[in-house]
Parts: sequence; C-alpha cells; structure tokens
Amino acid sequence: MTTRYLRLCYALPALLAVVASSCVDKQVFVDRPIFATPSVAAANFVGKTDIPKNMTACGNCHIGQHSEWKETKHANAWATLVASGSQGPSCEPCHSVSDKGNLVTNPNVGYTSTHDARYQDVQCESCHGPGLDHMTNPDNGPTRPLASIKADTLATNGCGECHSGVHNPFVSEWQKSKHGVVEPVVLANVKKDPVTYTACLSCHSAQGALAAWGVKANYVEKNDAPANHLGITCAVCHDPHNATNAKQLRYPINVANAEQNLCVKCHHNRGTPDPLASTRGPHSPEGPLLLGTAGWWPPDLAIGNDNAVPSTHGSAANPGLCATCHVSRLTVTDKATGKFAFQATGHLFEAIPCLDAQGVPTTADCQISARSFKACTASGCHGSENAARSAFTTTTARLLTLNAELLRLIALVPATELNANDGRYSTAEGAKFNSGFMDASKPGSPVHNPFLVEALITASINQLKKDYNVKSDPSI
Repeated sequence: MTTRYLRLCYALPALLAVVASSCVDKQVFVDRPIFATPSVAAANFVGKTDIPKNMTACGNCHIGQHSEWKETKHANAWATLVASGSQGPSCEPCHSVSDKGNLVTNPNVGYTSTHDARYQDVQCESCHGPGLDHMTNPDNGPTRPLASIKADTLATNGCGECHSGVHNPFVSEWQKSKHGVVEPVVLANVKKDPVTYTACLSCHSAQGALAAWGVKANYVEKNDAPANHLGITCAVCHDPHNATNAKQLRYPINVANAEQNLCVKCHHNRGTPDPLASTRGPHSPEGPLLLGTAGWWPPDLAIGNDNAVPSTHGSAANPGLCATCHVSRLTVTDKATGKFAFQATGHLFEAIPCLDAQGVPTTADCQISARSFKACTASGCHGSENAARSAFTTTTARLLTLNAELLRLIALVPATELNANDGRYSTAEGAKFNSGFMDASKPGSPVHNPFLVEALITASINQLKKDYNVKSDPSI
C-alpha cells in the first residue's frame, strides 16, 4: 500500500510586516486494492468490496452505473428474498451473483459455491459475468464482460433465467407476444431493400430500437446483422441500470406525449396521412388515436381547443394509458383446489385476452364473449367486465356500419381521385385513410378512441357527399 502526499504552500496575510509563507504536507490519496482476491470456488466473480455500503467492485470505476444500480430492486434482491420468508437454495441463485443471467454455465460459482455475503444481491456481474480478468487488465478489450439482451427462457443467459416461472412469467409470456420476434416480413424487406426498410428495425428489433433511442451501452448482440436481430426484448423497455422511472422503464408510461411515452414511441407510425408513403393507410396508429390526434381531418370536422379529440382511454381518467389495458396482472387459482396456480404479468400485451381452460391468458383467438375484460375495469372507467364488453360490442357494431357506408361511397368516386402518384391528397384518399382504422388486419385500433374514429368516418362521409355529389344511404 502506498500513501501519496502533496506539499501545499499558502501565503500569509498581506497585513503582516514580513511576507512569509507556510507549507504543509497534504494526504491526497492512498493506493489500496479495490477488491479482495476472490476464492477459487467463486470462479472469477468478485462481488462487493464493501458490504455495509453496498459497494460493488465494478462500482469503483463504473461510478455512474453503480450509483444508478443502487436505486434499483436488483441492489436489494437479497433482502427482498429474506423478507419474503421463502428463502431457500432454489431461490438464492436469482437473488445473488451466480451463473444466472450471464454466459457462465457452471452452476457452482459466486454465491452458490461460496455462500459469501459479498455475492448477495443481483450485481453487475450477474448480467455481465465474472469481472476478475477485466479488473486486473482493464485495457485488454477482450476481457471486457458484456451483458446479453436475450430474453429466451431456454437460453443460458439473459433475463429469462430468473424472470420466469409461475409467479413471475415475464419472459415466457413475452415469448408468445408479438414483441418476442422480429416479424419475418420486416426482415425479408430489409434484405430485399435495405435502403428503404432498414429504418423499420428501429421499432421492430431490439438492436434497432436501442440505437434509435440513443442507447450507447455495449452488449453481446449489438453489432449483429439484421438477419440476427432480436425482438423487442426486456432491455429495450427496461433500463438495467436506472430506476428513474417506475419498473426501471426507459421512458414513463403515464405521459401523454408521443416522444416521451414508452409505448407510443413506436406505436405512432403513420397515425396521420403521409402523402409520400408507399402505402397510404395507417400503420401503427394506436398512440395518435389514444391521444386524439390521428386521422385525416375533413375541413368540417369540429376540432377542440387543443386540436385533439381524446377519449377516456387517453385522458386523465386513465393515467396508465396503454399499460392499463395491455400490461394487466391477473392471478389465476386452480379450479379444483382453489389454490394459487399462475400469476399473469401482462407481458402478452393482450388487452382483452382469451383464457385457457384454467383461466390463464393466451394469445389464441376466440369469441368476444370468451375474452377477459378484467383490464378494462382497472382504471375505474368500466364498472364491470360485462359493462366493458357491452360497450365494446355496441360501439364496434356502430363503427362497422358507418365504415361499410364510407367504403360504399368511396367506390362511387372516380378512380382518378385515388391516384397515389398525382402529387395531391384528395378527399377520397383522406376518407380511405380514415376507413383504415377499421382494417380487420389491425385488430384493436378503433377501441383506442372510438369517439374520434366515429367522428372521422362521419365527417368523411359528409365530405365525400359534398365534394363528389355522391348519395349516402338514408338509413345510416
């Protein structure tokens, strides 16, 4: 250990008759080992250097990441386990530094093999892997332990190794969701025409989204070719290092702003007409619909003071916005015993899911009468599931009738009014855009704001009659 000193000299006050100076030796810093060498059994995992202060060895250099980590639930994972009253050998690996979450496949490492308190809590090495080689030779790039952003429950690394099981089936649910994979048509388009379609990856893949959001962190799969891109994994929505937002989300979910709301950052593509787009209908308009700004607005459409027509789904009555319906928890009990069977976490992202025979949400298709509307009662807008189901079926029937009339009128308009290459955007094209909110291939769009969709379709019908002298069905 080496102690370093610096000699500091100070001029005495000028009022003294004789100018003099005073010098002292000031201790500047003390060289010391930043970590105790781990035992062989730990397999190069280092853990904490100061247990009472919850100081990790990694945090001695990576100060910013460490200070943010200390505010996360991972930093208190061991205390949470102890307080649960369920502590046991099968639980401990996910509440400590072990082989879980990283590329190590040997289960006897870190806390599991040593039972040393320095490995308690989910630390940096839980995701990044053993850090001894990097700490002893930080300038050697290959020793830098990178974390993976995979979330597959069958993988030997990533979030899925711990965030799974009947109590916390985050990853197993996510796998079944549309977030779980990059849509094949997107990858096919990127391969066929990367100049035009690579931008699609900014919302359709994990690597693309993280790059689009300016995330600079390195990770194992960062430089993978588009063909190997991952779906929207946990690390896209959740920041492993930062707890600024609830649930360690990268952006809040309770902000009615397209650029700051986590879900709307992607679910807002072509909510309003884009005359330059190769296809002119809505693409992922859920956000703008929810916030009341979507659609082609005919000249006679009444516009509110805030240039929006919000619904209760997108108002202060529903502070959780998208997440209220799409990330809803549901506890399932065994029908035979009445005991706990499954805790759905909402990571299927299905607002009104079908249920299996046990009552567990699925991604299967079924009749409206068989779907769960439990999430619709969460914000207090709907008093019961039956009330929500009734509102859905009644409103949907009304909108389908109006849309059928709108399509009938569009068919009466001269084909020249639907020319995407004539350099203008006609009333007929605007009306067709609004009809796109009822596209059966994009289920759920109208329910995000049935008030706005009805207003848009009704105003489009009136504008078609006015501009093209087509006659509407008097029964509508």
